Amino acid sequence: MESVRNQTFSDFEYIVIDGGSTDGTIEIIQRNLDIVSIFISEPDFGIYDAMNKGIRVARGKYIGIINSDDRYKTWTLETVHNEIKTVSNDCVAYGAIEYSDSKNQNHLIKHTELPVRMIYHPAVFVSSSVYLQLGAFNLKYKIAADYDFILRCFASGVEFRPIGSSLAIYRKGGYSNMHQYRSLFETFKIQKSHIPRKSGLALRRLIRGLLGTTLRKMWRRRYEK
Repeated sequence: MESVRNQTFSDFEYIVIDGGSTDGTIEIIQRNLDIVSIFISEPDFGIYDAMNKGIRVARGKYIGIINSDDRYKTWTLETVHNEIKTVSNDCVAYGAIEYSDSKNQNHLIKHTELPVRMIYHPAVFVSSSVYLQLGAFNLKYKIAADYDFILRCFASGVEFRPIGSSLAIYRKGGYSNMHQYRSLFETFKIQKSHIPRKSGLALRRLIRGLLGTTLRKMWRRRYEK
């Protein structure tokens, strides 16, 4: 919330969706209601259900989604606005991120790599009209619904606008990190669904991912004892 408060650009609405928290989250939000346009706190069906709620009530031309523990850079919204203000077509604008546990190094995945892996969602801004055309997040995916949506955009020919600078700071250890096996299986299903001609390649990636994840977990258990 502080990263939103400190933006150098002010023409935006800030929508906060909470799943009915009882851990002190609501109290933090209430202390910052001066920067919040819409606040919804109620039980939901997971992360992407909450995101869909925010998308439905959003009034802006572009929508960015920042999760708890992730942060925008101070200049993020201004940078994105300067990039899209001359764009006539609906598009997906995206940039690089930094990991909060690294040495502030930029990491950028280009949209041309989408058949293989997801671009960084905290640094993605999607035209609201694209959500209207293609639908929002598919709730059958609990971890990789953002990948499914962005790959839908890619397969549908939506324009992607890469922004060279870092737009967000990402904190490792989120939901997908805690459920790595499910993340791998969902990613495989999404790739198989949207790029069926490369299903064999997707299966090989799944097998390599499962082996790699298993070996890393075995290594951690061995050296953490």
